[in-house]
Order: sequence, then structure tokens, then C-alpha cells
Amino acid sequence: MMQTEGEYAGARVPGRFGIPFSLYTMGTASIEDMAAANPHGRNWFQLYMWKDRERSMALVERAAAACLPVRCSLWKRWHRDRRSAGT
Repeated sequence: MMQTEGEYAGARVPGRFGIPFSLYTMGTASIEDMAAANPHGRNWFQLYMWKDRERSMALVERAAAACLPVRCSLWKRWHRDRRSAGT
């Protein structure tokens, strides 16, 4: 279930209390819109690298232009995922 304004509220409220907010790669709002929703917040961007490295790096460039630090994670197959075949 998703709410169209959910990520914007999720960025604004932590900003009021000095709590960091992280937008992740598959977010429903753009990097630029999230930075604008909480301009003085401690925002950052969680990047999950894709096979298409050019597209991943384009996201890094957009986050940098919006002054968002980037944290990068690689998709991992955890033990439980190997057991369940990801289901």
C-alpha cells in the first residue's frame, strides 16, 4: 500500500526533529523533490547498484547535485534468500 504524499511527509517530519532521512533507489519521489521537501534536513540517498552502472552513476550525480550524501549497497543474497529462493 502506498500513499502519494508519504515520502514527502517522511522527509519533512524527521527534519523537524533533526533526524536523518534516507531516500532509497526505488523511492516513489524524485531525488530533487525529496531534497526540496526537507531543504534543511539531514537527508541522504541510499543507492542500490544496478547492473546498468551508467544509470546507477546518473543517480549518484543527481544526488550530488541536490547536495545529498550517497550510501551505496550492493544487492546481496542473504542466507534466508538462498534457502527460500528469494520468496
